[in-house]
Amino acid sequence: FDNWRLPSALNQDGTGPCVGYNCTGSETGHLYYTELGNSAGGPLANVNTGDFTNLNLLPYYYWSGTVYASPRTVGAWGFDFDDGDQGVGDAAGDVGYALAVRLGQRSTSVPEPATLLLLGFGLAGIAVWRKRLGRSEG
Repeated sequence: FDNWRLPSALNQDGTGPCVGYNCTGSETGHLYYTELGNSAGGPLANVNTGDFTNLNLLPYYYWSGTVYASPRTVGAWGFDFDDGDQGVGDAAGDVGYALAVRLGQRSTSVPEPATLLLLGFGLAGIAVWRKRLGRSEG
């Protein structure tokens, strides 16, 4: 795959980022709290779930792809997998790790135009059949 990226610190609805603990709207916060079931303040209770079996080896700050713009510093938002804290770090000086993500493979059922056309013809056929059936009984 060639569509890997750093996770976003923004909330799923585009607001934020949230600062501190229980930031479940960001991608890493959702992973930490919702998917893995950890608690604010740590420690990592559930790290060996699915594809995330090694987060306990480096339970520290993981950078996001969300830049923090400030006149005083060049920063980036990050998430601390040691205790579930989301905040801003100095991208030039702080040590951190990266957790590459990509869009999930979700499938949604969307009817195709041909399917809708067949459904329409089927319903029309039933209507004609019922109309003819009504005439023959009367």
